[in-house]
Amino acid sequence: MEQQKRDLYDSCIQGFIIIGIASYLLREAFKIADVFGARAGIFGVGPDKWPKIILAALIISGLLLIMDSLRKMYLLSKNRQRQEGPRGFEEEVGKEYAEAGVPYIIILFTIVYAYLLIVYLGYFIGTLLFLIVLMTVLRGVNKIKLIVTVSLLWTISVTVLFTLLFYVPLPKGIGIFYDISMFFVTVIR
Repeated sequence: MEQQKRDLYDSCIQGFIIIGIASYLLREAFKIADVFGARAGIFGVGPDKWPKIILAALIISGLLLIMDSLRKMYLLSKNRQRQEGPRGFEEEVGKEYAEAGVPYIIILFTIVYAYLLIVYLGYFIGTLLFLIVLMTVLRGVNKIKLIVTVSLLWTISVTVLFTLLFYVPLPKGIGIFYDISMFFVTVIR
């Protein structure tokens, strides 16, 4: 129990370090002018804004890490008062996932996605397949319409965000998949 408490304190410290470094870099990012003269996107967000958005997201992530650690510390102290241990991974996620090795499957499929699917199939098709398989493994096949809808909406949203707002090209694939990706990019634009 003391080890868990120490780990939660460490998570809080990590959150403060993330916020501190990201805040400093964000302040420095505002000092840098757009030296390339890149045009701004639809909402005035161009390539010069990308580091600022990432750093702001890091600050938010650091805050969420701190809040989550504080919440878990509170639950840990509350469980200690009731003489119960905190719930473990098996209780929160389910023993069937822990026993089936789902985390290892997710890691393996993420590596396959990053090195094979995106390169050969392109971002649009590769991400769509990756999200469908990932959510099917995590949720089961009983809600396939929801899984396909969420995967499609996520893929389209990220494609629009990167191609129209940030002007960052996404991998387009090889062969016929290049043509399919170009079709989707053309439709989105």
